[in-house]
Amino acid sequence: AYRILLFAKDVRAWISMQRFYNHVLGIPDSELTTVEWAVVAQRLIELQRRFPTKFIREYHDELDIVNRIMRKDNYMAALVDGPLHSALDVEHPVLRRLMGSRALTLTLEWNIRFCVVERMFDDDYKVDARFLASPHMLQQRFLFAGMVNFALSPFIIVFLTIFFSLKNAQRFHADPRTLSTRSWNLEAKYLFRKYNELPHCVQRRLNKAAPWAEKYVRQFQS
Repeated sequence: AYRILLFAKDVRAWISMQRFYNHVLGIPDSELTTVEWAVVAQRLIELQRRFPTKFIREYHDELDIVNRIMRKDNYMAALVDGPLHSALDVEHPVLRRLMGSRALTLTLEWNIRFCVVERMFDDDYKVDARFLASPHMLQQRFLFAGMVNFALSPFIIVFLTIFFSLKNAQRFHADPRTLSTRSWNLEAKYLFRKYNELPHCVQRRLNKAAPWAEKYVRQFQS
């Protein structure tokens, strides 16, 4: 439900972004999956120099552009590494056996983003003063999210099971050994990333580190 709401909210922005890439930056859809980020950033800089006030209200260099793109992810990473770090510990022995020692799941991430990260910025991507001045609104959002999660939990479990199966069925069928392959959990991905690090850069580092991490954990009996 959260993903559907985000999709409905962002679809107009995606259409505007597509037009901006195609007609202003001169990058067709066929090149979007292959063009390097440095090329996109350079064209944005050149665009500002050629048309100082037509497309963008104020000048932004490469660092400002990345700051705006990654601001929400930066705050999410700061939450995971800061206030949420101790709160993610699983104390109950049964839940600890089922979930592991840490409890940052995709569902919890979606709820934190919905209740906190998506609500804390204004139109200029600055922390909204009204958000800081209304802790009761944050409490109400968490309460609402908790009730919705409780009501939809059976459907969420079924959906995630089907989603996981469909997403990985072909890979498991082609190579059954991937069933026992270790992978980075969600918390590790947040702790591993650096501030302002773009997603493709993070994934590149995770891919490079995976064989060494696998070699390390094989030293221990599990």
